[in-house]
Amino acid sequence: MPEKGLKITIPENNPVQSLQNLLRDEEKTKILLFGVPSLSVLREDFNYSLLDSIIIKLNSFNPDAICLDLVSPKELLSSALIDKNFQTQELSKSDIEISLKLRNKIKLDYRSIDDKIDSLINLLKNKPKDEVKIRRQLIEFLIANLDYQNAAYHFSLTKDKEIKSLNLDKKIVNKLNSILKQSDEKTYIAQKLAEKLNLQKIYSIGDLSDKIFLEKISEKLYNEMILSDIYVSWKYENSSNEIDKKLKEGLSKNNLYDFLYYLNTDLYALKSTKKNWSIYYKMFLESKLDRTRIGLWEMKNLRIAANIREVSSLYPTKKILVIIDVSKKPFIEEYLRANTDIKVLKFTEI
Repeated sequence: MPEKGLKITIPENNPVQSLQNLLRDEEKTKILLFGVPSLSVLREDFNYSLLDSIIIKLNSFNPDAICLDLVSPKELLSSALIDKNFQTQELSKSDIEISLKLRNKIKLDYRSIDDKIDSLINLLKNKPKDEVKIRRQLIEFLIANLDYQNAAYHFSLTKDKEIKSLNLDKKIVNKLNSILKQSDEKTYIAQKLAEKLNLQKIYSIGDLSDKIFLEKISEKLYNEMILSDIYVSWKYENSSNEIDKKLKEGLSKNNLYDFLYYLNTDLYALKSTKKNWSIYYKMFLESKLDRTRIGLWEMKNLRIAANIREVSSLYPTKKILVIIDVSKKPFIEEYLRANTDIKVLKFTEI
């Protein structure tokens, strides 16, 4: 028998694969990507109970960490400090001002605040008697680092009768309540699972890097595309309503398990990726902005994959669940497979 973690056959011409083969699959960090579309923002008849069966299934995977397709607080804070007018759809200038005021009050840099957050999270894992006091400190530190999502999560874990004793600024309370009420499908699943599994932190692994570039080229790219006969023909051919049918079936059953299961199959990944991205390889626009669009998309997903890999380095041999926009899933899975200490799992196999 070979030694633990050692395989007999090692390819001599592939340096990365030679490292991959030094570990058995069961010894690698397992990463499961679960793709979710945006439903609640598109349909008035959506309700969160439609996701209950999916949450039960993902809970059986029993992940040690959960990653969510939201822009990381570190990137948000960096952008806010560089650009005084910076804001996102989720964070207004007022929200950012609250965070910056808290930072001035605390007088610590990002890394020092992050260390404080980790320390408080470790205290909460043991359910201390002064849990409310610790959670209040934690919420303020999280907001100071522009991590409103985790702040809202911890706010949701506070019992109604204890909320007043948190003694938080009214603006903060209103913002946290607003986040919880407006949570999309990905966030809702992540928070429910984290609560069930007693996880005290949800990792944000999203990326904003393509935003500035896209704003510069999007109008010109679109104007060129609509003049392309290839694009017009492609758009007509790809007007299938197959997904709408599957969604309606799920809504009629009040259960979206089968619908989301299908979205996480290899068949759907192949169809959707070809449908949504093949056009950029066929138009050959004079400006070459079609190829620029591909580059920006791949760059964004590479950076998200790097963020996931960073989290996975903290959980060697453990299990990580990544809840991601379904359109990004095939790309990120391929990038993660290239890593030496990662085993990418499929939802259809758990």
